[in-house]
This record gives sequence, structure tokens and C-alpha cells, in this order.
Amino acid sequence: MPERRGSTTIENVQPQVDGGRYPVKRRAGEPVRITADIFKEGHDDL
Repeated sequence: MPERRGSTTIENVQPQVDGGRYPVKRRAGEPVRITADIFKEGHDDL
């Protein structure tokens, strides 16, 4: 029987432009900080 893994939810990904409607643009090599709220069922590490 295949191992069943809990579902993972990713929300509130930043940065966003117009609520995620458009991609964030940067120049090549320009750093960008990305954040998100990530939730997973169970007690295992992400």
C-alpha cells in the first residue's frame, strides 16, 4: 500500500503585485526576499 502523506497548504506568498495577478519582476542577479505561510497536517517536519 502506498504511503499517504498529509496535505500541505501554502498561503500568503510575498512579494505579490496586485494580489498575485502579475509576476514580480527583478533584474538578473538582483536579490529578492520571498516569504510564505506554510502549513502541513501531522507532526512531521516540512
